[in-house]
Amino acid sequence: AIVTVLLLQVGFGIWMARTANNDPNFAIEPDYYNRAVNWDSTMAQSRRDKALGWQAVASLTRDTGRAAALRVVLVDAAGRPLAADSVHAEALAVAHAGTVHTLVLTPDAGGYAAQVPIAANGLWDVSIRAARGRDLFTARLRTELR
Repeated sequence: AIVTVLLLQVGFGIWMARTANNDPNFAIEPDYYNRAVNWDSTMAQSRRDKALGWQAVASLTRDTGRAAALRVVLVDAAGRPLAADSVHAEALAVAHAGTVHTLVLTPDAGGYAAQVPIAANGLWDVSIRAARGRDLFTARLRTELR
């Protein structure tokens, strides 16, 4: 009887560990230690972003099947459309933060677009990195996919 109870306890512990480690809704901030150590450079980039005056607007729309189209519009300080040399994004559904989609956006009708392969409805966090010449612009945005 004692051996059975001990085996059940060990089995339950293994099951709990596997369940906890396979939960797609649970996430840990990637590389959080280095981000904390480099906080000064993050704040310096934030000041450069403000000095540039650029703005970004992100939207997600249902595409085909489970995919969605991410569209980002960049404008300069005067509100004119901005042509960037490259635009990259990281997108994650808030409810499924363990799955981060790294995307390269391509020019598309006055903005930039990419396809998010598996897209859940709800709130999404989108981190943008746009470069033009020596200028680098970053933005963290939240948008909703319905």
